[in-house]
Amino acid sequence: MKVIDNPEFIEKPGTPAKLDSVLDSLGMGRSGSPELQSQEDLIASLEKTLDNRFVLLRNVTLEDLDTPIPLVLLGPSGVSVIFPSPARGVFRAKEETLEYMDEYNRVYRQANPNLLARTIMMAKSAEAYLNSNFSAPIEVEPVLYFSDPGTHVESVRPSLRILLVDGLERFIAGQLQAAVLYEREEVQKLVDLLLKASRITERQVSPYPERDAFSFVDESGLDKPSIADRLPRGEGIVSALNKIPFSGRQWLLLGCMVVVNVVVLIAFVLLVLFTS
Repeated sequence: MKVIDNPEFIEKPGTPAKLDSVLDSLGMGRSGSPELQSQEDLIASLEKTLDNRFVLLRNVTLEDLDTPIPLVLLGPSGVSVIFPSPARGVFRAKEETLEYMDEYNRVYRQANPNLLARTIMMAKSAEAYLNSNFSAPIEVEPVLYFSDPGTHVESVRPSLRILLVDGLERFIAGQLQAAVLYEREEVQKLVDLLLKASRITERQVSPYPERDAFSFVDESGLDKPSIADRLPRGEGIVSALNKIPFSGRQWLLLGCMVVVNVVVLIAFVLLVLFTS
């Protein structure tokens, strides 16, 4: 999977990133960067499985949005706007309303900010932009992802897809197994449209290599040393033998056992030859 980041939101040494002000405006400051860590964890999971038919854009900016879209996943199965959140607790998602459980009074209260409504708004903006610039109708799926394993969400006809940690593998498998909606060239055109809107460039470093879905090369044996390569050579043999925890007497006993076995074997062979 190819990951493309927005250089405008990459923090440089000695310079606060623009994303800091965006998160502060949402009441989601970067103390300990839990929001960014939530993104990184999700990206790592996606990169482990999705091949390079898929492209993930980070911090996509559109003119009608005051905040960047955290993640946009594009591939043969479609387009998804993903909002990762590190929020922990018990929530209830009903249509476009997100509520959290007040543990003290044991009642649901309105969540602020309403990440559910914000994710839907981002998906609609991305959908409107792509439809105005693409030749075929585009549907963008909004996904709200909670990265904390302790989070529970009670869903009551939510207007988007709620994704929890225990459902992440099914989500990724669904991306690979879903019907092909867009060919590779169409996916690239959609990516180019969002690149044009956001002026973002390819991410320089990715923790996982890209996987080519169209390659017929068997990579299962790559970079695996053969048995011969793993055997010690030259002086390595001596050092390897020296590491074996045998004393001198044990080596002598082992040698005697080998000699006895050889003598018995020779005697057996001679006995067979002379009695036949």
